[in-house]
Amino acid sequence: MSDKHDEPTGVWCHACNGDGRIPDPKLAITSGTPQTMVSSRECRWCKGTGRRPGFHPPV
Repeated sequence: MSDKHDEPTGVWCHACNGDGRIPDPKLAITSGTPQTMVSSRECRWCKGTGRRPGFHPPV
């Protein structure tokens, strides 16, 4: 058996659109004004690779 089954194939992760990171909005208060601060965190579906194991859908 080869280890190729453990490697992700060319299928994009749909949760992060292949970026490997997803937005993580937080509340920030600057000078007494509440604002939304958007930072990013690693995608938990693809573990930051941007790809997931699977097959390409037929076109």
